[in-house]
Amino acid sequence: MDIRALVKSATASETADERLAAFGQIVVEFQDMAYGLAYGALRDSHAAEDVAQEAFIEAWRSLPALREPKAFPGWFRRIVLKYCDRLTRRRGPTVAMLSDAADVAAAEPNPHEEAEAQEVRSGVADALAALPKHEREVAMLHHIAGYTHVEVGDFLEIPLGTVKSRLRAARGRLHGRMLHMAREDIAGSRPSRDDAFLRNVLFHAVRDVDVVKVEQIAEEHPRLAVESDGDGKTALTTLTQDPKFGEWRSEAWDKRRRVYQALVSAGAGPGLGTAIEGDDLGSVRRYIEANRDLLYRPVRAAQSRLQWSQPQTPLTVAANRGRTEIMEYLLGVGGYSQDQKDAALADAAFQTQTEAMDSLLRHGADITSAREVLIAGATNLSIAGAETLLPLGADPNGEDDYGRTPLAAAICSNCRSFPYEGADDDPDRTSGRLNQIAFIQTLSQAGVDIAETPVMAIVRGRPDVLADLLDGVADVNAPVPFEWIVDSPNAPVDGGSLLHFAAEFDEVDCAKLLIERGADVNATISRDGDGIGGTTPVFNAVAHNCHRPMLAYLIECGADLSVSATFDGGRLRAAFGQDAGFERRDLTPLSYCELTRDKAWHSWAPGEKAGQIALLREHGPTE
Repeated sequence: MDIRALVKSATASETADERLAAFGQIVVEFQDMAYGLAYGALRDSHAAEDVAQEAFIEAWRSLPALREPKAFPGWFRRIVLKYCDRLTRRRGPTVAMLSDAADVAAAEPNPHEEAEAQEVRSGVADALAALPKHEREVAMLHHIAGYTHVEVGDFLEIPLGTVKSRLRAARGRLHGRMLHMAREDIAGSRPSRDDAFLRNVLFHAVRDVDVVKVEQIAEEHPRLAVESDGDGKTALTTLTQDPKFGEWRSEAWDKRRRVYQALVSAGAGPGLGTAIEGDDLGSVRRYIEANRDLLYRPVRAAQSRLQWSQPQTPLTVAANRGRTEIMEYLLGVGGYSQDQKDAALADAAFQTQTEAMDSLLRHGADITSAREVLIAGATNLSIAGAETLLPLGADPNGEDDYGRTPLAAAICSNCRSFPYEGADDDPDRTSGRLNQIAFIQTLSQAGVDIAETPVMAIVRGRPDVLADLLDGVADVNAPVPFEWIVDSPNAPVDGGSLLHFAAEFDEVDCAKLLIERGADVNATISRDGDGIGGTTPVFNAVAHNCHRPMLAYLIECGADLSVSATFDGGRLRAAFGQDAGFERRDLTPLSYCELTRDKAWHSWAPGEKAGQIALLREHGPTE
């Protein structure tokens, strides 16, 4: 092994393939060494394996900082010891667990044999634990992990003579029979004994979307592509649970598709829904040809939260993901009804899949009968979708079965917090809010009658119009009915003041106008008969937008951050999931913010949400 050449290849090769292949060889060469050192420090086989894996991950990320490639063994040893030290400090004193290492026997012994084996393991564990640390290290690495004197010296950064003298001392303490038993017991748990360590490296590679490493392992060890980890997950499950799996037209998706293809080629069974998301026409054909009933049955899609229609059929999943080639195949063999095609058209509109929409229209989807198609586009604030659908006859005033119109869907869309790529740069608004304003303007130009009221001036982002309309408002703190309320956790709370709406829709200039006219920064929405309510504008500022300027302005104007509001359990469950377990809660702005920081739309802007929490902690109580 020429470690200097391997490290240089892993850091300086021209292609990522070459760099990753070189590091893969480093893992093979040093996996037992890392495990042996960690086991000597921790005396716990499972912990040693975890430490070795973490050390390799850090080594890969930090390798470019290693100035002298020849120094890799000692440099890597310090990384392993660092993780050993972290684990030891976190869990406190450890008990020798050499028995774990021998629990891999295939045949179950009888009670007498098991008791005898346990006694032997206990004696070996005690003997190793009694060795001084420096002797235990060299004994583990040479006698048990099988490395040469020179390799042990390089790894421990000690002279060859010191290695030999420590080995002599360790042999003297252990005696021949005890050393032989230690080698037999512990060798059965080191990484090179089987593919377990390599399987875990594969899972890490999948999570890191390390295409070359996944392709290499899947080709050389195809059975690892179908094996499960300790939680019952396969590598393919790990991949498909990544939120970026199934995205389209992106570099991230291209890499994940290569990982998907490598795992499926090695024998992983994706299932029909995942095969569609993976743009895998070959697997889709095989599933359908084996059972044509699958054409009409609901399928399980990994990223089902993106789905518009229910239930999710192969056609709607393909339309939603923009898998046009798969969709053409399904339409060709499926004999789908008009309603099924129209539902798929709404799914395509929801994600602005214009090619999929064109394909569905060619195959008989009817834009005039598909009432939800423009509403789907409005829910996602898809301006391109609206510009495609409206000229084709989509009804800008059409209602769905719940009474929603495209305007109501656009106003209540939580996508106003979404950081759309390529949106105009406006430091005063989120890019999703800009899309919302533009979408509503598109509907207005298509003939939707939008009343000129103070609330709608705020919703449309028009402080100039609001300034003119305020002259006719007798009380800026009066509750304002909101006619576009729909049954949605994203809908603005009815009965708030104009300042509540300005905070909700992230319109700082409108908020300034209102406060200049006497708006109360601590106005509360009235509580209903069940005691639900009491929110101030600050709650609206953190509930559905993650932009900090509005919150900072309200705090500057004297917002009381200690106030509590009562939230209905049904609304909380709708926002956070039906299994969230909420009945009702009294929350301050900070506790609401902390509760929602990783939920739904807030996950799209984690930096902004963290900034809001920091502001609330800085200026208000912590509870």
